[in-house]
Amino acid sequence: TRLMPPDSYGIVSAYNAWQDIIGIVISLSLVTSINKAFFDFKQDISRYISSMLVLLGLSTIAGSILVHFFFTFLKVNYPLELEILLYIRTFFNLAMSYYFAHQKLEFHYKKSVICTLIYISLNITMGLVGVMNFPDFMAEAKIIGSNVGTIVVGIGVVIFYLKSSHKNLVQTSYWKYALSFGLPMMIQLVGFKILSQSDKLMISFLCGDYFAGLYSVPFAIGSIMQTLWNCVGQGFQPWMFTKLSTNNIQDIKKITSILFLFVGLVTVSISATAPLIMQIMASNKYYDGVYVLMPIVVGFYFSFFNMLIITLATFYKKLKYIPIITILGTSFNMIFNYYGILWFGYIAAAYVTIVCNIIFIIMDYFFIYKKMYIDVFP
Repeated sequence: TRLMPPDSYGIVSAYNAWQDIIGIVISLSLVTSINKAFFDFKQDISRYISSMLVLLGLSTIAGSILVHFFFTFLKVNYPLELEILLYIRTFFNLAMSYYFAHQKLEFHYKKSVICTLIYISLNITMGLVGVMNFPDFMAEAKIIGSNVGTIVVGIGVVIFYLKSSHKNLVQTSYWKYALSFGLPMMIQLVGFKILSQSDKLMISFLCGDYFAGLYSVPFAIGSIMQTLWNCVGQGFQPWMFTKLSTNNIQDIKKITSILFLFVGLVTVSISATAPLIMQIMASNKYYDGVYVLMPIVVGFYFSFFNMLIITLATFYKKLKYIPIITILGTSFNMIFNYYGILWFGYIAAAYVTIVCNIIFIIMDYFFIYKKMYIDVFP
């Protein structure tokens, strides 16, 4: 942010928002099946993931064609090179997510950490090199450079799984199993991506790239905390599945109490020190976005509650209401964002995030959690 002006940063932010939303659609949310598949096909999990990679490749090809026509319809005019990069990056990023999910279930955290450090370091370094060496094309250089590490490590992951499964990569029984988990969850994840990304796209459309840039910096800072909560949740999930399989509810309840308290304290701390954080993390030209940081962090706090409910629903296969909840919640988000930004400016989008996350929790509680007849939350 100290090298890029707000309008260039806004272009990068909008591109990344499209990348996240399209990535969920292309993914078919197949990665959500790996946690359960590890218990059902433990001796054949590498072949299972290899089969998922083949299905992902087919989905990427089909999805890229549909997205191209969708972009044409909406008059989203990215250069062809950047559009192709979007699809390539999406495939390899999802391949990495399969690997990380697998290693997490095997409790091989060291391998995941090494791969993460490699791809993040490459992405940051190449992004900086691009911005510093192509000042007239900062946005494009940042986008291309920031995807180098993802593609390099993703290629390594694909080679690893293809070498571990020399034959029978196409297992339609595995595809059916994965899609039974993935398709309902895909709708839910698309909804959450729209919840977290549509605000930047709408701000860019209604207010311009400059204000999208102002909003995106505190959003990126808040997203650091969301990433932390996701890591906590993903690390908690295998343990929770093990406890649920033995009906050990009390142990789960103790840990969720600690998690809620910890996440709440961190949220309050960040909200209280938002001005100082903005001064440290961004240059003065982005400081007007300080009013966005607090509501964004609070919104991510509520999304953590929802993530735990969805984890329970995945274990008990109570997924039938998720598409309905997602469609309703996403519709509220789009409507509130549009009129909120139109009437009150770009800051309204951050408060809409809080409102919509609370709506999701209420619907998940009554349509999913209460129907499981268990009590794992304090």
